[in-house]
Amino acid sequence: MSWAQDEWKDGLSANALKNIASLEQQNERLVKDNKQKQFQIESCTAALEKQKRQTKEEENKYSLLKRDNQLLSESCEDLERTRQKLLHDIQSKDGKISCVEGKLNRLKQNLE
Repeated sequence: MSWAQDEWKDGLSANALKNIASLEQQNERLVKDNKQKQFQIESCTAALEKQKRQTKEEENKYSLLKRDNQLLSESCEDLERTRQKLLHDIQSKDGKISCVEGKLNRLKQNLE
């Protein structure tokens, strides 16, 4: 502190000056601690904001993957229905072929 700032201390007892010096040191220490804690708070706040952004990005990715999964699931269900229909059509046509082959064999036997 400059001489002008210390001028108010003129005429004070040694004990009072000692107490003032102690309080000034304590104040400086508290100011320093406060600055450190403020820096820690700012660092934690920045880290929290970064984590929030990352979480939001992951949530967006999850939503996209969930939607893709839903679309793929629906596509698989459609393909399975188509497969089942085609199997049914094949079985039906196989039955018709067997019937026609049977008629053909009977006609061949009748011609012999």
